Amino acid sequence: MKYYIFGAAVLAACGAAALVAAPPEGKGGGKGGGGGEDPPAEPFVPAIAYFDSTSTAKQLRLANRAGDQACMVVETPDGGPKLRGFTYHAASKQLAYSISETGIYVTSWGSDPCKVDAPTQVRALSGGDHPEVMDFSPDGRYVVWTEPIHEYTGFGSAYLIYIYDTQEATVFEVSLLQWGGVREEWGVDREWSVAGIRFSPDFATSNELIFVGGPLDGSQGAYTSLFRYDISGNSPPLKIYDGAGMSFDQFISVTNPEGAGSHRVAFTDNETKILVQVTLAGDEVIRFDAREPAYSCDNTEIIYQAFLRKNRNSWFIADVDGTNAERWSSAGRWFDWFCP
Repeated sequence: MKYYIFGAAVLAACGAAALVAAPPEGKGGGKGGGGGEDPPAEPFVPAIAYFDSTSTAKQLRLANRAGDQACMVVETPDGGPKLRGFTYHAASKQLAYSISETGIYVTSWGSDPCKVDAPTQVRALSGGDHPEVMDFSPDGRYVVWTEPIHEYTGFGSAYLIYIYDTQEATVFEVSLLQWGGVREEWGVDREWSVAGIRFSPDFATSNELIFVGGPLDGSQGAYTSLFRYDISGNSPPLKIYDGAGMSFDQFISVTNPEGAGSHRVAFTDNETKILVQVTLAGDEVIRFDAREPAYSCDNTEIIYQAFLRKNRNSWFIADVDGTNAERWSSAGRWFDWFCP
């Protein structure tokens, strides 16, 4: 049998009634037998968050670890601005998400993470601004994302970093312009490419962000290198991995500070679909076939996307080194762990 969880959706920019959200495709597909009543569902314990699309809407959902229960948390209907990115800080019961051409929103919940409060718009967006990558700081105080300096977007375009302080309810800019160079023939004036922005797992002591990018004047080579940057701005970004010859996917992952083992960063080369894990110093740990990775709350597992056959992708959960992989879902996009 399938179990379903009912979630009250709270939407920015539009209202919606509660919907039933099905578990990921391919999970919990058996039927009760013997003519008796089905056994009661196990208590719903959210473990994984992800985006999914229906015929009429785009939804943010939470599922349990087994994948046989899920709830819909937020949705945006087709024909209007759509959900673009999200980040949870489950320990402080906070959710942040972006809606294209609309804004960045932050909300919270009480006892049920499927029923979030009315959101607060913390930044208005317009035009092509629609951050898909967002991240809470390990302590839940800050939310970080990037926005293009100009109206165009894309890898290699100029971006600025923005951080929302949940305690002060203010947004401030983290500029890299003082560390960029000028190249007039390219129309470059100190700008940087910035993608895949994350707080470092050791942010409490390092004050650093981790991102994929590079100065647009080409002074540090490819725009797909991995950097660490102290947001105080007192020192230039430190390149910890040279991405020359690679095309990084913007969905990178960092280990959780409360989890086991030494800290890592995981990223994927779009061309080869090879996932690379490195230490915070940039030393390679392991490679295997995967993309869009996310470390589990205890850092012992990783969820990722892989291709079983042509034009058919699936999501797997495996040990952090890629072994003992279990197919988890064939639906959804950009999965991340819900870490209470």
